[in-house]
Amino acid sequence: MQSQRILLVDDEPVLLEVCREGLIEKGYAVQTANNGAEALDILEREPFELVISDIRMPRLGGLDLIKEIKHRRLDTSVIVLTGYGTIENAVECLQQGASEYLLKPFDFSRLISKIEKVFEERRLKRYDSEVGGLLHILSLERELSMELDEPGLLKKFLHHVKKTFKPTAMAYFTPRNGGMDPFFTLGSFFKEPGTLRWFEQMAGSVANSAQPRLVDPANGVGSNVTKQLGLVGVSAMAAPLNAFYEKDGVLVVVRDARSENPRTSAFGLSDLQLFTIFAAHAGSAAGYHRSCRRIQRMNVEFITSYVQAVEAKDTYTKGHSERVRDISLQLGQALGLGQAQLDDLGAAALLHDIGKIGIPDEILNKPNALNFHEQKIMRRHPVIARDILAGVKSLHPILPVVYHHHERYDGLGYPDGLSGEAIPYLARILQVADGFEAMTSNRAYQQARDAHEALDILQAGAGKQWDPAIVNAWAQAIENDKSSHVTSKSAAAG
Repeated sequence: MQSQRILLVDDEPVLLEVCREGLIEKGYAVQTANNGAEALDILEREPFELVISDIRMPRLGGLDLIKEIKHRRLDTSVIVLTGYGTIENAVECLQQGASEYLLKPFDFSRLISKIEKVFEERRLKRYDSEVGGLLHILSLERELSMELDEPGLLKKFLHHVKKTFKPTAMAYFTPRNGGMDPFFTLGSFFKEPGTLRWFEQMAGSVANSAQPRLVDPANGVGSNVTKQLGLVGVSAMAAPLNAFYEKDGVLVVVRDARSENPRTSAFGLSDLQLFTIFAAHAGSAAGYHRSCRRIQRMNVEFITSYVQAVEAKDTYTKGHSERVRDISLQLGQALGLGQAQLDDLGAAALLHDIGKIGIPDEILNKPNALNFHEQKIMRRHPVIARDILAGVKSLHPILPVVYHHHERYDGLGYPDGLSGEAIPYLARILQVADGFEAMTSNRAYQQARDAHEALDILQAGAGKQWDPAIVNAWAQAIENDKSSHVTSKSAAAG
C-alpha cells in the first residue's frame, strides 16, 4: 500500500526535522518546505493528501497558503500549527478550509491523532463521492430502461444531468456542413452569438477526438478569445453523446460562475468522469431505442403484408383490420390503457384475422350460413394465427390476444372456451371492437347496421358474448361523442 503523503511547512528548521522524522517513523511519506511560497511550488508539481503548516512565515504565510490551495482547487487537506494562536486566527483558518488547528507547543501523539482523523475524513468523503456517483449512475440506468419512447428518454436523461451537475445551461451540438450546430440549447447562456460559436468549435474538437473535455477559463485554461468573450469564470464539460434522433453529437454543460464564486462552482475531474459515464449510458439507451425502431418498422411491414394477403382472399373484409384497430385504440384510451398496452392492442387488432389466410376462399366468401363442417374449419383461424405469429419473437406478447379474440364472456366461445376474466383483458377489448366493426360493415352474410343498432346488440349481449364493463365503456364513449369519427368511418365502410 502506498504511503500517505504529507507536506510540512514551517520556517523553524529544528521543528521541521523533528516532525519529519516522527511522521516517517509512523509510516508517512514526508516532504518539507520553509514557507508558503515554496510549499505552493511543490504542491503544483506533486500531489499531497495533507499539508501541515505554520501561520507566520516569510514570503507567504499559512493563512494565505490555505487561500491559494482553495483558489487553485488543490485536493489536499490542511492542519495549522502555530505558536501565535488566537480565536480569530483559528476561526479564519477553519473558514478558509483548514481541517484542524493545533497550538504550539503540542504533544506529538495529539498531532498524530489529528492526522489520522483528517485521513479518515478524506477516506469517508472519497467513499461518499464514489457511492454517490454510483447511485446517480444506477438511478439513471434504471429510469432510462423504463422509458418506451425517445422523447421520454431524452427528457429523463436531461433531468438527471440537471439534478446531478446543476449546470447553468446545456447544449447538444450535432454535425452539419463540416461544423457543429446546436440541435437544442437550454438556458439563456448560449444566446450570445460569439459564445455559441466558441462552444460550437469546442464541440467540434471533442467530436473529432471522441474524448471528453473539461473547460475552465477561470483557471487559465482558456485562450485570449475566451477573455474577449467574457468567459473568464465559466466552467464547462463536454462529452460525445451517441445519440438521440439518430444524431450523434456532443453534449455541453456549463456553470456560469461569473456572478458567483468561481473557486467553489467549477467542474472538476470527478465531475467529468461521472458526466462521461452518464453520456455513455444515455447513448447506449438511445442506440437500443434506435434498434427497436428498426425492428418495429420491419414488424409493421410484416404485419401490413400479411393483412393485405388475408384481405385479398376476402373482398368483404377489405380495411376491416385497420378499422378494428382504430376502434380498439379508441376503446383502449377510454378504458385508460397505458401506451405499451395500446401498442400491443393495436398490433393484435391488425393481426387478429391473420389466420384466415389458411381458410379456403369458398368458406370465407360464402354468402349464407356456414354448415357444421365449415364452421369447424372457420374456427381454426385463431389457432392458425397463433402458429404463424409464434415465429416472430417480438409479437409474442400479443399471441394470447389474437388467439382468444373469439372467446365469449359466458364461456361458449372458441378455441378454448374461456369465460369472464380468464379471457385476456386486451382480447375482451378486441372482441367488442371486432363485433362492433363487423356489425357496421357490409359482409357476405349481412348488410351494415348503423352505429346505434350495433350498440343495442352489444348491450343485449353484454355478460353473454362480451364483457359488460367494456361494452359500457364503449357506449359511454359513443354517447360522449369521443368516438364519432371512428363510428362514422365504420358506417362509411359499409
